[in-house]
Amino acid sequence: LSSEIEAASSGRLPTDEFLRLREHPMVFAAGDNADGGPNTVQNGHRQADCIAENIQREMKGEALAPFKIRPNGLLISIGPTYGFLDFGGLKLRDYCKIFTCF
Repeated sequence: LSSEIEAASSGRLPTDEFLRLREHPMVFAAGDNADGGPNTVQNGHRQADCIAENIQREMKGEALAPFKIRPNGLLISIGPTYGFLDFGGLKLRDYCKIFTCF
């Protein structure tokens, strides 16, 4: 199977809106290998949940649910004295502010 799959331009496995391989619709892909959004832990978990739900739907003969990217936010630490937080409408660019506002 792996020799039959051609990677997308991103270098990842090409998937449809349900995270199935385009060339093999009975195979799902998630995480860093799937071409279904940014490579983040939260995205990988959501992809896994979507795939689990769609396998159950397929077994019941129901229509599949498309995967939707819903980012929670972003927190980046840049060295010991600086960072960036983007959470909804809240955006901070100072290490001390980020960790004292919670």
